[in-house]
Amino acid sequence: MPVLEALDIVKDYQEGRDRTRILHGIRLALEPGEVVALQGPSGSGKTTLLQILGCILTPTGGSVRVQGEAAQGRPAVLASLRQRHIGFVFQQYNLFPALTALENVQYALQVKGHRGPGLRAQALGWIEQMGLGDRAHYLPRDLSGGQKQRVAIARAMAGNPAALLADEPTANLDSQAGQQVLQLFRRLAREQGRAVLIVTHDPQVRAVADRVLSIRDGRIHA
Repeated sequence: MPVLEALDIVKDYQEGRDRTRILHGIRLALEPGEVVALQGPSGSGKTTLLQILGCILTPTGGSVRVQGEAAQGRPAVLASLRQRHIGFVFQQYNLFPALTALENVQYALQVKGHRGPGLRAQALGWIEQMGLGDRAHYLPRDLSGGQKQRVAIARAMAGNPAALLADEPTANLDSQAGQQVLQLFRRLAREQGRAVLIVTHDPQVRAVADRVLSIRDGRIHA
């Protein structure tokens, strides 16, 4: 069963009397253990599609299924699906500057409803999986770009989601750090069975992706 599935997704935006169609009947399935790269020019609809798959935006038409469950209904229902099944990684890291690496991950766990004395150990476990055990108590300002992105991935993994959605995760990194982050996504998919979707312009992604898809004018091309 696909972890995430887009079924004939259409997305329109209304501005005054004008309606613009951003996505045109997108069909896409992400399977456990695979890395899919989605590439396309600015304005092609790739970030909009990522946000619909991540239950942040709702489509104008079509449907999304998350672990076989229809992503529809009240905002609270969509938020529950996000928290249980989906982790996000962004270009800008989005770490809290006043919290250490460990505290950033702990906070993500708390937002997802995790409580109890094992919270700190669970957060530290994710930090160590990213190879940052010796940086757990560093503030973001004291970390390199690659280290900050690995903290962001640890935070996304908090709660053990089945899918990781990454929006330009290597855009602010040099080529070596970017390659390390992409290899980390590959390992998380292969060893832990997670579905990973990476929206990126980085040509290095081809070395780790099982599939590379192109999106142009709101339509996907293999």
